[in-house]
Amino acid sequence: MIKFGGHTLVLDPDRAVHWPEQRALIVADLHFGKAAIFRQNGLPVPAGTTAGDLFKLTQLLDRTQASRLLILGDCFHGYVNDPAPMHEQLHLWRCARPRLTIDLILGNHDRRANSIPDALSITVHTAPLDLDGITFAHEPIDGAARPVICGHIHPTASLRDFDGQGVRVPCFVIEQRRMILPAFGRFTGGCAVAPNHERQLYVAAQGRVIPVPLPRRSAAWRA
Repeated sequence: MIKFGGHTLVLDPDRAVHWPEQRALIVADLHFGKAAIFRQNGLPVPAGTTAGDLFKLTQLLDRTQASRLLILGDCFHGYVNDPAPMHEQLHLWRCARPRLTIDLILGNHDRRANSIPDALSITVHTAPLDLDGITFAHEPIDGAARPVICGHIHPTASLRDFDGQGVRVPCFVIEQRRMILPAFGRFTGGCAVAPNHERQLYVAAQGRVIPVPLPRRSAAWRA
């Protein structure tokens, strides 16, 4: 639980943010259809990523009792030759929760995807959305008038195991006026982000959200 933009937000280990005051769940970068695009280009990627992410999203919505879903861009990965199987899964999922309000702030990948079916009842925003003093966007915004919550970067933190082996773990990036969410979709890449004294990283792994220790200040810096 953190304070951001004057509100209390809950960082969830399933790579989402819960905003209890608004009964809202916030996610970014689902990238539905990415595996299908890889397969249509001849890469042997297994199916089932959309179903898995929808199941995880269902669990989150049930657990938080959120009535609104904010998707901060890249809900869809790009153009799929035959989007019918994916759209059918999404339509069945949507029909099971007709009272859920869904807002999508278009991301760069969404703009290259097939059109979003009207049956999904998604309100599409072509520009950042301002809500109760916070700006929700797909990409980070420099110099914004309000605190910004966004995605796009797919941030990960580099950690060391007990034997010195490195591992990259999805993380939340919290700065004074900006929060960057990890990619919600499991079949996505990641960009390593280093912690510093201007930002705090929180890794999301093993059912927990854990702050990453800040680097030690050097003696010269302390002086």
